[in-house]
Amino acid sequence: MTKRTVMLLSFLTVLFMAGPTWAAIIEESWTLTPFAGGYMFDGDENLDTSLIYGAKLGYDFTKHFGLEMSAAGLRTHANDDYGDIAVKMFEPRLDALIYFMPDSAIVPFFSLGVGGRSMSHGDQHGVYPDDFAQDLTLEDYNAMERNAESSHFLVDTGIGAKFFLAKRVALRADVRYVLPLNDALNNFEATLGLSFVMGGKKPAPAPAPVAAPAPAPAPVVEPAPAPAPEPEPAPVVAPAPAPTVMEKEIVEKGRATLDVKFKTNSAVILPESDKDLSQFADVMQKYPDLKVEIAGHTDSTGTDKYNQQLSQKRADSVKKYLADKYGVEANRLTAKGYGEAKPIADNKTKVGRAKNRRVEAVVDYTYTVKEKVQE
Repeated sequence: MTKRTVMLLSFLTVLFMAGPTWAAIIEESWTLTPFAGGYMFDGDENLDTSLIYGAKLGYDFTKHFGLEMSAAGLRTHANDDYGDIAVKMFEPRLDALIYFMPDSAIVPFFSLGVGGRSMSHGDQHGVYPDDFAQDLTLEDYNAMERNAESSHFLVDTGIGAKFFLAKRVALRADVRYVLPLNDALNNFEATLGLSFVMGGKKPAPAPAPVAAPAPAPAPVVEPAPAPAPEPEPAPVVAPAPAPTVMEKEIVEKGRATLDVKFKTNSAVILPESDKDLSQFADVMQKYPDLKVEIAGHTDSTGTDKYNQQLSQKRADSVKKYLADKYGVEANRLTAKGYGEAKPIADNKTKVGRAKNRRVEAVVDYTYTVKEKVQE
């Protein structure tokens, strides 16, 4: 696993272990953040990864935008052929911060900035221009001078997040890509800090409630004599709905043919039969004393035994359908199959056979129902 991968995983671990409970970015506030972390140099610089530390001073103009100045330093070692040389680095920067979700407890941000860095080396191990080690040439020393004694203009960009531990205290994590422009080097920086928020725009106070003026005293008015009560209008009674054809046939004739369709040679009721069955159920609900026989009939096609069984199954199917779907009490319905015994048309013709295949509702107590209707 590379050093860069370790640094990134360490940063993400801290990022997700934090547990903030307060929010958030305060407009027109100052922020002071001491920080420390790791700094990784480009391989061409021959400098060891080292600890970097410093401080940031920022100002948040709005909840979404802020600027901050930072100053950081580190000590490292050159690992080139010319020996082990101590190197110091000082790095000032100016960064713009763009905040996302500024009113939440965890506020991620994007950063973009410019700055510079200054490098200087020490004189460890007796390395001087006029006193070289046995394997150190003047060319090596001059290379060391170029790498370890230099200044660079740089740009940086990165991401980070603030984890608010209290209203004005936040744990801060940053990852930056640093690009010294003189030599187009690729450096990386990962830091943790503790931010302290100072000042800030105070919320506008709520307007004071305006007291309502005291009401003027009501004038004294002599009560007028109470008017004589008007007679209450007679209640309007809606006319009873006109009876349906189904209701007339059952109540007046005591018999109605239901338009029930079945699958061929089956007692399974098809959906288009629901209209007549629904009207018949309404009549049964309107006349709770009504008792009806569901009579099943077939044409003469097939044997007598088969037709008898099929008509009985279809009558039973209609009875169950009315009870299950419309709540008609089963004890008010009787199912009986008559097979081909009671034709109403000629079985020798197609039209006649179609009329003979029918389901009828036959009232048991016709006279009693008619009297109830007349009342």
